[in-house]
Amino acid sequence: MRKAIGTLIVLICAGIILPPAYFALVGGSGRAELPPPGQMIQLPGGARLNVLDSGQGPAIVLVHGLPGCAYDWTPLPERIAAGGRRVIVYDRVGYGYSSPRGPESDYTYDHNATELLELLEILDVSDATLVGWSYGGGVVLRAGLREPKRISRLVLLASVGPAIEIPEPGVAERVLFSRPVLAWVSMVPPLSRAVAHSASAEAFSNQPMPGWWVPQLRANLARPGTTEAMLEEGEKLSVDDIDPGPLDLPVLVINGDDDWSVPMEVAEDLYQRAQPDAELLRVAGGSHMLPITHPDLLAQHLLEFTK
Repeated sequence: MRKAIGTLIVLICAGIILPPAYFALVGGSGRAELPPPGQMIQLPGGARLNVLDSGQGPAIVLVHGLPGCAYDWTPLPERIAAGGRRVIVYDRVGYGYSSPRGPESDYTYDHNATELLELLEILDVSDATLVGWSYGGGVVLRAGLREPKRISRLVLLASVGPAIEIPEPGVAERVLFSRPVLAWVSMVPPLSRAVAHSASAEAFSNQPMPGWWVPQLRANLARPGTTEAMLEEGEKLSVDDIDPGPLDLPVLVINGDDDWSVPMEVAEDLYQRAQPDAELLRVAGGSHMLPITHPDLLAQHLLEFTK
């Protein structure tokens, strides 16, 4: 019996150690790189943000979700800039080229909102339109509630909201998305690609995704601190303090009616809470990935909303 147990332990250890060692030896990571960084801006607290700033005119600021980075918005920013707007896109702290969060960081909407407001102050941006995608919707809601005088409008795009259900992860999910397992998966490229593709297929509601998406997602997750930020924000995900009811700003709520991540009911609830100055755009057949799948439609409505 002891010999059988010893053999089993050896086999398990080999199964854990050998795949990463093999791919490290043959150099088969196949890892893509993120597009080049933009301007690095240091915030008062010391964190540095990677900022892409283009176009001229009233400012529209795009805030990505979880996980995510500035490049997830491709090709929407160029469409907006071509319509006569200044477009500011950035990696939130913990993602892309921006600084990783420190061990004592606060992984909350409000902390992200503080960093967003500091960025607007540094760039001397007032009367900005903030566009928050998914988790980014909670960030821009907190920013709008805190400093409405600096912000002219909010756009909540496939955004989290008070009506979203946050299921308690089961044992299997806790194991699969634990830090050691994710670190191991990242060292086995075929498995890493399969996991990224599976998660992305759900976000795209099994609709076609561009070939650059999965390599870019893997490149982002390979950046220092990104996986930690994703896990920490996910663990602290909450619907507290993101009720747009107290807002005194125009709000445009946009959601796909085939969004598997944020159901249409969440958008409808946000729309009702944001009255009286709110609009709702339902995108027929749209998934959670509208900036990628419907850039022309979004650009058209953003330009109209910011006239």
